[in-house]
Amino acid sequence: MRAATGHTALGEVEGSPIATKNFSTVIPAGRTVGEIQAMLAAHGARSIQVEYDAGTPVAITAVLPTPVGDRSFRLAARIDGTHRQLERDRAAGKLAMGKATREQAARVVWRSLQDWLEATVALIEAGASTMDQALFAYMLPPGSAGTIYEAYVEHERPLLGTGGALGAAAAQAGG
Repeated sequence: MRAATGHTALGEVEGSPIATKNFSTVIPAGRTVGEIQAMLAAHGARSIQVEYDAGTPVAITAVLPTPVGDRSFRLAARIDGTHRQLERDRAAGKLAMGKATREQAARVVWRSLQDWLEATVALIEAGASTMDQALFAYMLPPGSAGTIYEAYVEHERPLLGTGGALGAAAAQAGG
């Protein structure tokens, strides 16, 4: 569904001639993951774990210090979603045929995660945020199998919809 602003659900401006950011990277996903690990280590990570699926890195979990103690944060590379976007870009003539592979999607999503993390670290270094604040959605609460965001999607988000308790309460209150 397209919003009235002319943006797609993924945030791309309709009719944009620009392909997905980092679409042309040739840097292997493993190298980018190593660079992300180095960045996290340089900013206080106490431990770092990489998850793999058939030899491809799919997530990185880091234990970082916070004001309330060490907490784990998990950044997942949504390779399948990126692959679908590359396929859409290819179908729209924005990419060459060979650039819409799953392997390319892994390279692209890890480079994009690195770009995002670099920008996030810049905000932290500028005093505009803290690591735990900036990465809150990716926090793994103690004893939880998923991130704060995943818990939100599973439990809270349905309540905010039109049929949920919070949605009904908002409608009654005129919101």
